[in-house]
Formats: sequence, C-alpha cells, structure tokens
Amino acid sequence: MDKKQPNDCSYAFNCHKKIFAAAIAVVILALFLSLILIPKGEEKKIEGNSQVTGAGSDKAESPQGGNPLLKQRESYGIPQAVFSNLPQPPGDFNAIVSLYHSGNFRDEEFFSEKYFLQPEFYPSFIGNGLTYWLNPDTTHWAAYGYGSFPTHKEMTIRQGEKKNVKFFMHSGYGVRSYQGIGLAASVVQAGKGVDVKIHEPAFLLGPNYPLFEKGWARQITLEITADANAQFGERIFDVRVTRPPAELSGQWGEKSPGAYFESGFVSMESPVYRLAVAVEPVKNK
Repeated sequence: MDKKQPNDCSYAFNCHKKIFAAAIAVVILALFLSLILIPKGEEKKIEGNSQVTGAGSDKAESPQGGNPLLKQRESYGIPQAVFSNLPQPPGDFNAIVSLYHSGNFRDEEFFSEKYFLQPEFYPSFIGNGLTYWLNPDTTHWAAYGYGSFPTHKEMTIRQGEKKNVKFFMHSGYGVRSYQGIGLAASVVQAGKGVDVKIHEPAFLLGPNYPLFEKGWARQITLEITADANAQFGERIFDVRVTRPPAELSGQWGEKSPGAYFESGFVSMESPVYRLAVAVEPVKNK
C-alpha cells in the first residue's frame, strides 16, 4: 500500500537585490493603492482547465453561502486582486485540502490546477507566505527561490509494473521574477530493475508577487517502472534541482529580459523530493 506524508518545504534562499528604497516604496504604494481601488466587479476570474481527472465543485458549499476559501481570504487583510489571475477555487477546496494535509486523503491524481495553483494548497503559505503581502519589504527585490510539496513518499510496486507519482513545486513567496528550473533524479539506495523518469524535467516558474501568476506553481510527474525481473527490496531516489538546458533558458530569458533567472543561481543540500520504492513479487492469480 502506498504511503505518503504531505510536507511543505519552501526553501529560504530567496536571493534579494538591493534597490533604492525610496523609489521602490513609491512604486509599491502606488501598486497596492491601485489594487485596492479596483472595483470588485472587474476582478478577473479564470477557470483553470483540469490536467487530471479530479472532481470538485465550483459551487458554494458553505452553510452561510459563498465559496469557503474566498470567504477565508477576506480575513487576510490584503487586496483580493492578489489572487485574480488564479483559477476559481472549487467549493470543496478547504474540506479536501484539509483532509490531504492531515493524511486522510491520499490521491494526488485528484488535484487539478484549480487546487494546486491556490497558495492555500501549500501548508507553509498561511504561516510563512502571507507576511510578504501583509508587510511588503520596500528595500529588497526577491529574485529567486522555490518550494516543493510534499517532500517525500513511500510506495510499493510489483515486478513488471509501471506507476506514476506526483508532487508540486512553486516559486518562493514574494518572488517577482521568472525562474528556469531543471530537475534530475539520482539513486541514493540502489537496486537493479527499477527506473525513475521525470516528465518535463525543465520548466518555467512564474512570479507570485505582487500578484500570483498562473504559472507560479506546477505539478511534477514521476514515472516509475519495475522490470519483470526487478530485485525485491527498497530503492531510494532523490529529485534535485539543476540548471535547465541552455537553449530553453535562452528562450525564457529573451521573453523576460531583466526578470529571468536560472535555478542554478542557488544551491542546496536537500532534495526537493525523495521517493522510496519497494519492489514486491507479482501475486499469483
């Protein structure tokens, strides 16, 4: 039986560029005043196309009426336009994500963009992320940084079987730039006959400050294949961040001059994801 422990790891290496405090203070103040003055009827609502077959109701499920997550956001004390580029959250978001965080709901295939693009999907947002909007720093520019969720998983696979697992990555809170990310899987504990492949191992993460852009987070899919003669026992694989291919990085940089950075600017010792795979024999029919 597959087991997973949802943990949120937001790496604290957001690098900052010193800028003129007075000028930025004026820009930030003007921006937030403009956000606050946006008429409610003009806030942009975007329906995200589901990339997986997750269910979820877009209708309100609160006894008092209204979407529970949208009501929750009203208590944050920040302009709601901060979230205006994100898909409309499903009405069951709070209930389902709460079960996922507690380990009582364990199907990552369920979560479409309508879930994992919401910052509240990540446990660290309320405690660590919200302060970037409540108390904006006018003397620093957060250029890069990222987080992953969950950070590890244990699973079983049978000889001759193929399975997919998913985790999610997002830009660090308060990041204002685009980041080219590369991912690579490495073997920590070896065993013959098991292969891990990362679907789309290079991708672009968008900024989330001052507004969350739709590309600020994405799902990562790993394909695990066990040979028919794979040795029994456990293997451990780490997924780490690397530089993206130079050609892709060049294209991304041309589209966002002055606002693009490679993930190679930062380094860390911990993987963004660790996968433990235990091979079991095929059951006799």
